[in-house]
Amino acid sequence: MVSPALTESVGEALLAKIRGVDATQQASVADSVQISIVLDDGPEAYRLGYGTTANHLAQFRQAADAEQIRFRVESGVRIGVLVSDDRALVFSPTPQLVEEPTSLTLARTNGIWVSAHEVDRLARASGWIASHETAPGDEDGRDAARSSPTTPEVGVEPFALDAVRRVVRDLEDNPPEPFNLSRRIRVFSSRVKYVELNVANAKIGALKVTLPPELLGIVNDDLRGRFDGKLGPPPELLEPFSVEIETAEGRREKQRVDAKWFAAERRRIEDQYTFTVPKYGRLIYGTRWPDFRAETERLERNLKAYHATLIVAAKESRDHLKKTLFREFLPNLLRTPPAHLMRYRNGRNPSREDIRWYLDREIERLVSRIVTIRRPEVRIVRKDVAPESLREQGFIEGLEKRLPPHEIEGLFTDRDAAPSREAASAAYPSSS
Repeated sequence: MVSPALTESVGEALLAKIRGVDATQQASVADSVQISIVLDDGPEAYRLGYGTTANHLAQFRQAADAEQIRFRVESGVRIGVLVSDDRALVFSPTPQLVEEPTSLTLARTNGIWVSAHEVDRLARASGWIASHETAPGDEDGRDAARSSPTTPEVGVEPFALDAVRRVVRDLEDNPPEPFNLSRRIRVFSSRVKYVELNVANAKIGALKVTLPPELLGIVNDDLRGRFDGKLGPPPELLEPFSVEIETAEGRREKQRVDAKWFAAERRRIEDQYTFTVPKYGRLIYGTRWPDFRAETERLERNLKAYHATLIVAAKESRDHLKKTLFREFLPNLLRTPPAHLMRYRNGRNPSREDIRWYLDREIERLVSRIVTIRRPEVRIVRKDVAPESLREQGFIEGLEKRLPPHEIEGLFTDRDAAPSREAASAAYPSSS
């Protein structure tokens, strides 16, 4: 027998056959039943689902050491060959990580019976019989001697005990995922993804700043300590602006927009193209991504138009505020110059130019703090759903609250993997 690995049922059947030979106390397997097993010696064969357990490997090695069977290695083998008497089956082993075994779904052609005259060639190529032995149906061995190689083509090296231990230890340290779950996870991650949509810096940064007492001509130390006058942003900057925006129909029209308008647009796009799994995040179908991206690109263009309008309005408002403050505070400063300016002039009163320079600098500093405008942007983060989410009951229940059962099943159906009713009931139990 040649295969990448063995399922538990096949391994147990072979071990039962070996034990049956022992029970009859026959001299050796060669006198009755000849068993030759050729397997891959890598743990990946089990992670891909060609086999379901490595527990039988050590017992095969023991039987081989007792000269009861031939147990050999062919690294990377991915074909299946079963020779029994004068019949042979060549088949394609099922990687259960990708699809379900044939017996669990609709019947599929997965192997072919080989004609009797080819059995000897397969038996010799896979190490079942040596070239000098007589093959079934060839009593004098002449045909076999002419057609068979002198050494096996596969399974040349024995499956050593160290290799058995290495495979078993590797699978114990990093066991394969349940195959139904693994198939489902692989398909799930390709159908939906997490998505986050944020609109940043659409709102004007507006603060109230404390006015320096000297700008108002307050020189009394007690009053200066009690003064807490504050100046807020110009009210016209906190109102919606008339902006030419692009509508969903492709038209351009004037609308009054502000940060609240963009927040509402973001929510509309989220509600239209995504759905939420509570405590986990928003999900989007891959099929909806192009339309979602088109909407967010339009949102970004409108945001840039709003920002350009805001920049112009903010500059006009700042300039007007600075002129107003300058006219308001200059007379008091001329009458009562700040003491630190007098120190810079060696005790002499500062000139009118000194006071104007100082006032202009202070107003610029105050106004720049009152109103700040940063470049707005639309931020989109898209990422795969973590496989671990499928094991969390909260995630499953959240899906069941948002989607009907047939829609959930649709998330996990794809041409690259076979659907699994057993996996659906195990991974997505009914909320009732």
